[in-house]
Amino acid sequence: MEEHLDLGDAPGRANVGPKSMSLIHSMLAGGDSIDDTNVLRAGATQEVLGHAVLAPSTLGTFPRSFTVGHVRQLDAEGVRGGPQ
Repeated sequence: MEEHLDLGDAPGRANVGPKSMSLIHSMLAGGDSIDDTNVLRAGATQEVLGHAVLAPSTLGTFPRSFTVGHVRQLDAEGVRGGPQ
């Protein structure tokens, strides 16, 4: 994810991969807010997912870093089918 999404010097630019995956896994588990990602931090969930699940307070700055151009970068990555 980090090689396809460049947030420049935006406040939420660090750890793009784990932040994205934390939000995606939360949505797949039925989460509908950033606070719901906290559920994924329980037990051995992080080991099962294969990445560190970041705290909701950290994830909150991430979506606010996006511009329309960043959304287009993600869209292009989705069309390509992700990393090969």
